Amino acid sequence: MMTEKEIALKLKPCPFCGSKEIKTELYHGDIKLSCMRCNIFILNPKPWYDWNTRPIEDFIRLELSAARAERDNNRALANGLEDERDRLREALRAKNLKSEI
Repeated sequence: MMTEKEIALKLKPCPFCGSKEIKTELYHGDIKLSCMRCNIFILNPKPWYDWNTRPIEDFIRLELSAARAERDNNRALANGLEDERDRLREALRAKNLKSEI
């Protein structure tokens, strides 16, 4: 079983008010986590999992990761197109120079 100090070190701020002042205590064999600012609490044998679960934040992080990957892919495609453009310009210049001779 985790100590109160170990639990406190792993806790995210209050999911409702954002306070970092979280009280941990043993309550009839379960662990009770309470926000000292808004007084919300959770009581169960492993409350830190529920306390730290943020489905919306997890979804946003996943979406942000996908958007960054798409951005990086688009940058790579754009760089490839710029390289192709430069190659074609050079080929056109070389062709124009040959026709002037």
